[in-house]
Amino acid sequence: MTTGERIRQLRIEHQMTQEELGARVRVQKAAIYKYENGLVVNLKRSILEKLAIVLDTTPTYLMGMEDSEQQANMQLTPQQSALLAAFDQLNEEADIAADYLEGLLDIVDYEGDIEMGVRNNRPTVQIVADDDTDIKHLIGRNGEVVDALQQLTRLAVQQKTGERSHLIVDVDGYLKRKRQRLHDLALDAIDEARETGEPVDLKPMNSFERKIIHDVVREEGMKSRSHGEEPHRYVTVYVKASAADDADEIDEA
Repeated sequence: MTTGERIRQLRIEHQMTQEELGARVRVQKAAIYKYENGLVVNLKRSILEKLAIVLDTTPTYLMGMEDSEQQANMQLTPQQSALLAAFDQLNEEADIAADYLEGLLDIVDYEGDIEMGVRNNRPTVQIVADDDTDIKHLIGRNGEVVDALQQLTRLAVQQKTGERSHLIVDVDGYLKRKRQRLHDLALDAIDEARETGEPVDLKPMNSFERKIIHDVVREEGMKSRSHGEEPHRYVTVYVKASAADDADEIDEA
C-alpha cells in the first residue's frame, strides 16, 4: 500500500472529505488529491506529521515503514538504517528548498504550490500553479530564470546543511518538457550517425543537458563524448565501432 493509499484509507475511516482533511492540515483540497493519487512522490516532513496527527497514526505508518500492528521503533538492519539516513538527508534538503522558494513566492506575490520528490537520488522541488500566468515568469528565456532559481536554492540549502547540494528546481514542468526535447534531439543525432557512419556534433549545452544526451546515447548502444570548454562544451555522438569502445571515457560533466 502506498503512502497516498494509506492517507485515503484513514481519511475515509475518519469520515472526512478531502476538503475537510485539507482544512485541518492547512493545505488546499487539490493538495490532498495529489497526495492520495501519488502525484507528490515525497511529502514534506511537516505535512506528513500534520497528516499523522489528524489521522491518528504515525508518520512511519503513512510512509509504509511500519504496519498498523508494528511498533514504530522496530529494529532495522545497518543497510536499512543507512537508506533511511540518506532518505532523511534528501528530505531535509527538499524541506529547506521548499521553505526558501515559498519565501521567494511571497516576496514577489506569486501564487503557487511547492511539490517535492526524489529523482535519480536527487531531491527535486517544483513550483506549480493552477493559473500559471505568474510563474511563467519564473522560467525565463530558455530556462534562464529556472537555472538562477536552482543555483540560489542550492546555495540556501548548502548554507543550512553545510553540504553541497545537487537539488533540482523545476517550474511548471519546464524540465520535464526540456528532457523530452533533448531525448528527441539525441535520437535524431543517433539516427544520423547510424545512417552516415560519421560523428555528429551537437550544439553547446550545459552539464544537465549533456547528461541527458549521454544517457540516451548509452541506452541506444552508441558512444558519446563531451568536448570543449564551458560555456561552449558540446557532445559528439559516434557509432560504436567495437566492444572496446565501452571502456572509453564518457564525459558527462
